[in-house]
Amino acid sequence: MLGRDPVCQEIDKVIASVGSDVGASLVLIGERGIDKTALLRYAEQRAGSVRVLTACGVSAESSLPFAGLHGLLRPILGLLPHIPVRQASALSAGFALMPEAAVDEFAIAAGTLNMLAAARAEGPLLLLVDDFDLWDDTSRAALLFVARRTAFEGVGIILASTTDEEDTGLPCHQIPPLDPSVGGELLRRANPEPIAAAVADQLVCFSAGTPLVLLEMPGVLSPGQLAGAEPLPDPLPVGPRVRHAGSRR
Repeated sequence: MLGRDPVCQEIDKVIASVGSDVGASLVLIGERGIDKTALLRYAEQRAGSVRVLTACGVSAESSLPFAGLHGLLRPILGLLPHIPVRQASALSAGFALMPEAAVDEFAIAAGTLNMLAAARAEGPLLLLVDDFDLWDDTSRAALLFVARRTAFEGVGIILASTTDEEDTGLPCHQIPPLDPSVGGELLRRANPEPIAAAVADQLVCFSAGTPLVLLEMPGVLSPGQLAGAEPLPDPLPVGPRVRHAGSRR
């Protein structure tokens, strides 16, 4: 990926660890629009034959217990009978698959670990979670419990978050803004129309190194504005995805 070699190398290490039955976890930290989703897509593409489970945090479900775990574990719920009964009961109750029971947070976390271990027994397994900061607290606690134990189970986990996750005990990689030269190259690639050098410099400066802004900017400006034949609007507009990211933030 353009300008993201260091973090791509860290992602490749996690994937390699899954293939060698070791397992590893990684947290990608950065503002919305900084490339986290694209990096998770890169990880999925690099996974090859490794089974990948994906999930994405949703602000509307951030106060709904078990919502995050349900989205992640839904493809492997058939493995519930293969984990200890107490843990299976805790997860089943949380997912509304059986009558409600008192929440046992440790049974939920341990059950999640054993569910993934059972899935890992069928082949290499990689978990990719976008917008992890929008997960509900119950799901977050359970998956962080698992992530701190991946080396014992051979599972790979990559989480993307906007919040500082340094206190989780997991390896974290801060995604920096793009270098201006890389930002200029991305801007030119994103637009088939020619962009005047002075205009490109102004847009790169406006973006503050945020890839999403650079990718959307050509779509909200006219060819004349991009070519420098017409003045740029003041203030500069942003695209719909940038507005959406800002509203979520």
